[in-house]
Amino acid sequence: MKTSSFIADSTAEALAQVRDQLGPQAVVMKMWHLPAAGLGKLWQKRRVGVLAGVVESAANQQDLREDLLAKISELNRQLPPLSEQDRDTLESLLAAVPEQAVTLTIPRLLRAERLFCVVPGAHKRIAVASALRGPIATDCPASVLRRHGDCTLYLDAESDPDA
Repeated sequence: MKTSSFIADSTAEALAQVRDQLGPQAVVMKMWHLPAAGLGKLWQKRRVGVLAGVVESAANQQDLREDLLAKISELNRQLPPLSEQDRDTLESLLAAVPEQAVTLTIPRLLRAERLFCVVPGAHKRIAVASALRGPIATDCPASVLRRHGDCTLYLDAESDPDA
């Protein structure tokens, strides 16, 4: 993500600068007020600061995917290099990954008043069993949700380890 800072006399002006320089896909990450300095405090308005960012181009996304495939090969040094079929499989898996997502950390989740967790699919059955029955540990982050006072877990028949 490419980020830039902007300073303007008003929020509208700062957002116009963001849009002009970063484009309509830009995301505002932080805004703050800059107080006037010295005697200017008596007659000057506070200025606005904005930190905004934009996801880099799709061409860079392809480069990132190529780098990720190379790193997968590096991490698996004991295995032979990826075959063309394995590369194609990984490419299709990577293509299914959203380009933008929101991630919440476990500490942030635990600050919520109520939690509703929906876990569908047979591929989640082992993870659900570990979260519900295993030790509360970092190797299974969902296990810490057992410490939350008001967490409701919704499973389907495929993800339920007791089904």
